[in-house]
Amino acid sequence: MEYLLIFLLSSVKFAMTFPIAVFAKGLTAPLVYLITTLGGISGATFFVYAWGEVVKFLRKRNIIFFRRNKPVFTKRSRRLAYVKSNYGFWGLVILTPVLFSIPLGALILAAYYPNKRRIIKCLTLTIAIWSFIMVIVLFTFRDWLSQFF
Repeated sequence: MEYLLIFLLSSVKFAMTFPIAVFAKGLTAPLVYLITTLGGISGATFFVYAWGEVVKFLRKRNIIFFRRNKPVFTKRSRRLAYVKSNYGFWGLVILTPVLFSIPLGALILAAYYPNKRRIIKCLTLTIAIWSFIMVIVLFTFRDWLSQFF
């Protein structure tokens, strides 16, 4: 049951899952890596396809959220444009698992980049790398970090 909870949590809030898995549940490093990586990849796959269909539906109905023809200058659209223009595709893909949540990153990527297979491949790569980094850092500094949890 706890494995399923960690799996589901890592599919939504990837970076928050590691301290819970290591300190609250006391799982081993390979198990934490496996569960969080698979959870993150499955969440990314689900949300990229789900948000892709939502964006396609909204564009068909000419709902204003993701219209490409006419720019709408709101605070939200300026932030999205800032992230897209300054970081680009790879910046979004790299920052999605740790800075954004996987659903939010998938929404932004699905709205601006139409190639879902490329998004999922790149997210899979970055989730596996971030998971490896987080497991190494948490298990290397476990004794020192345990005073904060």
